[in-house]
Amino acid sequence: MREQIKALCLEDRHKTYGHRRIRALLKRRCGLSVARKTVARIMKDLGLQQERLRYKPVRPKRVERMKPDGPNQAWQVDMTSFQLADLTPLYLEVVVDCYSRKIVGWALDRRCRAKEWIAAVRMAVETQHLGPAERSCLVLRSDNGAQPCSKAFVEFLSSMGVRGRTNTTPGRRPTWPSTGTSSTTIRKGYTRRSTIERPLRWRPLGPP
Repeated sequence: MREQIKALCLEDRHKTYGHRRIRALLKRRCGLSVARKTVARIMKDLGLQQERLRYKPVRPKRVERMKPDGPNQAWQVDMTSFQLADLTPLYLEVVVDCYSRKIVGWALDRRCRAKEWIAAVRMAVETQHLGPAERSCLVLRSDNGAQPCSKAFVEFLSSMGVRGRTNTTPGRRPTWPSTGTSSTTIRKGYTRRSTIERPLRWRPLGPP
């Protein structure tokens, strides 16, 4: 059985197989029903055991809260969604100043794309009248969603001179740390207020 396991492991298409796949091949090809731990022990003795893959989290579960000394030093951008009375979905992107907790930019649309995120950040930069010197000292933070990690959004930040929370490797998509608190603020300030002005009318699924 050792020779059969060794022959299977040394095949070109099986060089990356672990003990579970080798055990399945033994049963399918050779008709041998062997315990999983036995195959793992034999592969370990023969030096054919594969390295165990350990996936590390992209970002920590708890992110340190940003504590700037003044306005326009640290911003947070996040998105929330809600529905109108006619069940039309809307997406709201908001940029919040971490120092004053003031909403400095926003964008509202029926679709959630990188285009809307860029519009919210551009509005924040224009309303605050930030020059190149102020933008170079600005830190923008968001979650790891598809929109803030998209190529268009990253290129826009580079063109504006706004830097992220962490340094990124050139040629790779950056991983921005999570906000953790801005989504709650957005929901309290906008989502609930919109539902109060235009309350939802739930339709019954069946006859009353």
